[in-house]
Amino acid sequence: MNLYLIVVLLIFILVSFYLKLRLSNKNRVKIQRQGLLNIKGLKQLICFIQQHRGMTAAYLNGKKEVLPKITLIRRDIQENIKKSEITFSKDNERWQGFLDHWQRLGTGSVGSSADNSFDQHTQLIRNLLYLLEDEAEKGLLFSQFLPQFPQAGYVWREVIGVTEVVGQARAIGVGVATQKICSSTDNIRLSFLQQQMSEVIKTVLHQLYCLPQYLDEHNRLIKITQDLTEVFLSTVDQDFLSADKITLDQQVYFEQASLVIQSIDDVFQHQLMQISNSLDVN
Repeated sequence: MNLYLIVVLLIFILVSFYLKLRLSNKNRVKIQRQGLLNIKGLKQLICFIQQHRGMTAAYLNGKKEVLPKITLIRRDIQENIKKSEITFSKDNERWQGFLDHWQRLGTGSVGSSADNSFDQHTQLIRNLLYLLEDEAEKGLLFSQFLPQFPQAGYVWREVIGVTEVVGQARAIGVGVATQKICSSTDNIRLSFLQQQMSEVIKTVLHQLYCLPQYLDEHNRLIKITQDLTEVFLSTVDQDFLSADKITLDQQVYFEQASLVIQSIDDVFQHQLMQISNSLDVN
């Protein structure tokens, strides 16, 4: 074989390898972008279920005027489910388990006890959190496929997980603020949730990676979350755990907790934006 043929063969092999690699990268990016879309939908659904849990807690503790709000949130949940049914197949056990559980809970949530409603909603959300992590894995959204984001797993676990911690504190605290009584059980649960919130906000958020061009916005969002969380933790301590008499309005408390959840969600969305922008087929 002469030198010319050897050169042509090498060029052919290199071009073939390049095209195969490019096609592989395109397929990976396609999977990752779909994974991000699936996660966004699930995150919104989790948010709605958390709101439904909080409003239902207020209703079951005597705040009957929130029923119209519960009806509106249910409508949002049903619309989200309808959109998500296109994404998740009938053989997805976690998704089907959620649908079955939600249908059984349904409008009956306003006819159960406050404790049972809290437990049922929390189980629903836990199932969705596991499903979201499954989607991150299927969508190749962990660090081995996102080398620029070595702590990508924190986004799908700890960051979303802490919104649920705040969501649980919101639902429990709404009941406390409505009844004006903080039972020993509520005291223990709120103290535990306080500790969890503090640990994640002080440690995990600072370990999230940020692309250099987004660092100012990243730091701004982290600072807002820290400040709002500190105020919220102080409210839980002073108005519930250490209070001789509970006077805090349940709506004020609900909105304060919701601001914390929104601030964490802003950090989460900023991470999603960075990951989405970093996907490259070149």
